[in-house]
Amino acid sequence: MNTHRNSLPSRLALWKLHETMLGLRFLHHFGWMHGDIKPENIGVEQPHTPISSPDSLRYVHVVLLDLDSATNPRLNRRLPPTPGIGDTVPYLTPERELEYQSYDSDVWALGVAGYELQYLEHPWTFSVNPWKPAGSEHLQTTWKANYEFCISRLKEDTILFNTQPTTKC
Repeated sequence: MNTHRNSLPSRLALWKLHETMLGLRFLHHFGWMHGDIKPENIGVEQPHTPISSPDSLRYVHVVLLDLDSATNPRLNRRLPPTPGIGDTVPYLTPERELEYQSYDSDVWALGVAGYELQYLEHPWTFSVNPWKPAGSEHLQTTWKANYEFCISRLKEDTILFNTQPTTKC
């Protein structure tokens, strides 16, 4: 876990997230949805020299991988739900298998992946979507509790990040 938000590992995680957001913005600008955003599909090419300062982060190149699930809905910016097909369950929006999917599905998955990049752990682990009609109330309650914990953790770290001097690495 990155305990100091201004540490170099923490800044590297934020850089990876930033660069991935730029790649996703590019895809969305041209009408494409990725459909399977997760850390394994975020490629990172590091420089041959060690990353020793925040300035050296600009030499870290990030690319979105695995475009097999990418779709370009052309006229309709929403795609019908695809229960049990596509994407990876722990990165699905709660409604992904129930309602139309949109670019928001990629943004949600990127938020989950960003959390994982920062804290080196997934915010929740479910092998099934707890929001399916057959999902259990217990799974939904557990998911909500994990979600609230992750949001409070991000809020605390944001406050710490904004009060810490940015010159430390």
